[in-house]
Amino acid sequence: MLGRRVLPWLSGSLLIAASAFVLLLDILHPYPKVPPSLTGEQVAHVEGVAFTINVQGPTVYMGMGSRVWVLQGRDVHHLQRIGESPRFSGDVLDLEVKDHYLFVAARDAGIRVLDVSDPAHPQEVGGTYPAAWVEGIALAGDRLYAAATWGGLVIFDVSRAPRLHLMGRLDTPGYARDVTVSGPVALVADWHGGIRVVDVSRPDHPREVAALEGETRPQSVAIRGPIAYVADGWGLQVIDISDPAVPRVVKRLLLPAWTVHVALQGDRAYVSARDAGVIVVDVSDPARSHVVGRYATTAAAVQVVPVPPYLYIAQEMNGLLILREQE
Repeated sequence: MLGRRVLPWLSGSLLIAASAFVLLLDILHPYPKVPPSLTGEQVAHVEGVAFTINVQGPTVYMGMGSRVWVLQGRDVHHLQRIGESPRFSGDVLDLEVKDHYLFVAARDAGIRVLDVSDPAHPQEVGGTYPAAWVEGIALAGDRLYAAATWGGLVIFDVSRAPRLHLMGRLDTPGYARDVTVSGPVALVADWHGGIRVVDVSRPDHPREVAALEGETRPQSVAIRGPIAYVADGWGLQVIDISDPAVPRVVKRLLLPAWTVHVALQGDRAYVSARDAGVIVVDVSDPARSHVVGRYATTAAAVQVVPVPPYLYIAQEMNGLLILREQE
């Protein structure tokens, strides 16, 4: 979590230490006020240390520290753990499902593959360590794309899962945290290098075609059609990528807490903003995106999966929270 302290000799700035870097915020331009709370009914809570969630119908896979928990129940109100994976050497930060295989981004353990054909007894059946930690993965058809921190973007053929066949890689300038793919375009959220736009039409030879750099720290990216949404630490960026070679920011929202994840559902973007909970943004007109309100959480919100009418929220130090959205 963010540690913060004020140094008297700064007399106009707030020094915030976060993860291994120091950022200066001018208090003459403070974060906006926390938006009004939306009414959400809590329908379930699973205690633990949760970083990521993947919902597949009645089955919920949850990154619980360095394990994957499998949850099922007769309905969302009665979810319970029915199985768990072996413990990995790294925290589980992202999950993707293909057939009866679960691909796990396990940070310093690389990518692990679980056979979940029997959800009560997930078995590790494969994996790889692509020369760097893995924090984000994205599945598109038979391709698995990995944000491999200082190893950049790594692409695997998973058509013969659980085998992962390395197809191509592309170095990025800093620390690749997340990746998402739409058609022949991949967007990589690079902690130090901004948003990298990559042509993956030839997965054996990915090619960067553009980049958006700046003072932000991209954490998470989602795409719908020609528009990308980026949780960039300070807030939410809305980017037109209709011409991938010339990406263009059409809206920037400064939000009241450190933003770490964004997910899309309908005309809304759901932004996980740690202690500010989940901030809801109306994106029906991307260039006029605006905050609707927020759902308060009981701990730092680090990921949200909207499955109407529910929000599945990973709360880092307080497990899985499931809310029913207001009408």
